[in-house]
Amino acid sequence: IPGATGYVAARYALRGLCEGLQRELGEAQEWRRKLKEEIEALSGSLDQAHKAKAVTDGELADSREGHRRSEEERAKEARRYAEEVAAMEEKASEAERRHEQRVAKLEAEHGEALARMKATH
Repeated sequence: IPGATGYVAARYALRGLCEGLQRELGEAQEWRRKLKEEIEALSGSLDQAHKAKAVTDGELADSREGHRRSEEERAKEARRYAEEVAAMEEKASEAERRHEQRVAKLEAEHGEALARMKATH
């Protein structure tokens, strides 16, 4: 504000900072929501993989005559399944770590301003 001095200028500056922080907080919350959706999708994929594994196990048990899989093929399938599950769990963990880092960064960068904003509103 041209011509504003002292207290008035400080209030306008603080208001601008608070608005900026509120926008960043909104973006962080939106990012967290999207991250939560991503984790839920990964969880759904993991559930589907577990169900597919159960079906496969049932099929293996039922196919006693002919078409039996060798022990090597079953071990290979079990390893592939374990790798898929581990990859999904790692993706979920990495997404959660990224979110926690972003939140910590925002709190570290703007913690004092957020505290002042909460105290004045």
